[in-house]
Amino acid sequence: MKYNKIYLFGGPGFGKTTIAEKLSADLGYKLISLDEIMFENGHKMEEKTMIRKLKRAIRNESVWLVEGGCLGWSDFLFKEADLVIMLKVSPITALFRILKRYLHNKKFGFRSTLKLCFKTLPAYFDKKVAEYPYKARAKKVIET
Repeated sequence: MKYNKIYLFGGPGFGKTTIAEKLSADLGYKLISLDEIMFENGHKMEEKTMIRKLKRAIRNESVWLVEGGCLGWSDFLFKEADLVIMLKVSPITALFRILKRYLHNKKFGFRSTLKLCFKTLPAYFDKKVAEYPYKARAKKVIET
């Protein structure tokens, strides 16, 4: 079975972007990053704007690969996708990758990085997040 619409889901430091870039290149799928949808000039957009931008990005695409780990405003992706790939890594691996990313490219500021490490990251190891794609009625979920 061919999956035309794929949602690569996981927490910060789980490897979403790295895997998505390789996968979209191999498959020839349009890659959509939720980080790029969420932020403009370093500032987080309003939720309504993010939803509108994301829906516009996938609207006329027959094949796409969306990568991100957002809950709430992008929940409709779980239903829209033919396949949800849910990435899993150890907390230590994720923490190491986040800190490495900060030291190498400083994409996010120091405060944002601390928040990512100590507030956002732990939430992705909660049972509720692990069950989220199923409760959101995803068509097919692969956990890896």
